[in-house]
Amino acid sequence: MYGFEWKDQRGVEGTGFVRALRSLLTAHVPNVLSHLTKIIEKGFSEETQRHKKADGNLIASIFTRGNRTTKMLFEILTPLVRERLELRSNSAHWGLEQKPVDCMQWLVDTSPLSSPWTVERMIGEIIAVWFSSVHQLAMVNTPFLDHTIAHMSKSSVFAIEDICFFTKHVDPLRQELSEQPVSANGLPLLDSFLKESARFTSIDAITCRRKALQTFKFSDGLTVAPGDWVCVPQQAMMLDPSYFDDPKSFQGFRFVGGSNKAGFNGQPKQKSQFTDASMNWLVWGSGKTVW
Repeated sequence: MYGFEWKDQRGVEGTGFVRALRSLLTAHVPNVLSHLTKIIEKGFSEETQRHKKADGNLIASIFTRGNRTTKMLFEILTPLVRERLELRSNSAHWGLEQKPVDCMQWLVDTSPLSSPWTVERMIGEIIAVWFSSVHQLAMVNTPFLDHTIAHMSKSSVFAIEDICFFTKHVDPLRQELSEQPVSANGLPLLDSFLKESARFTSIDAITCRRKALQTFKFSDGLTVAPGDWVCVPQQAMMLDPSYFDDPKSFQGFRFVGGSNKAGFNGQPKQKSQFTDASMNWLVWGSGKTVW
């Protein structure tokens, strides 16, 4: 990705991004979500009015402006990032009340001071964070999720398609969403539907990419040499019958567990949530990098 620098070793430039994304962004989520909801609702409304019928390729072309998004973002961000980096270097002239409260500013503030990044490098890092934040599930903000699962207030684009294709799930989901107040268990049917959608349409063939910096030997004797890459075949795992019963069929409530209250088969003995992380569910990564 243009402008983004991948380091072989983690933490060589500090933990600025960790603080920007995990601490500062998380703390501002309640304020950010309300604004994002309005912006995205308006954008989708305008696009759906202009394009009554569209396939995935057309939608991708619209949102990327014919794959010119990166160049366009770079041109737009250059003067803004240059100004913010200059102000940071002379922070005495920038009062707290004037300082922008957004993720881009937090990334600027937490970038290394000892060896300041260039404008191009900073833009590359910002774009990389933006792209990676929407890559895994091509997520869009949706207003219908209850505040009790605010951290899951996103629904996959594929889930929107799946609810149109697999309409038998609509009535149970509507009934769950109409129940007030929401039970202590949150919205298990909706949570399961989102998880099944992510499983059924896994956009990553491989995940958890790791580069060996030194010779590593697995317990089965397999040896990885320095410079070799090791990955997990996520897409294959999602369609593997040893992990999921009848994996090539869409079962929106397969992860609910317990009693079959929605009237669908294929549920596990124990429920699992979309946000779970395990060696069998690597959508969010593995080890210390999860979330």
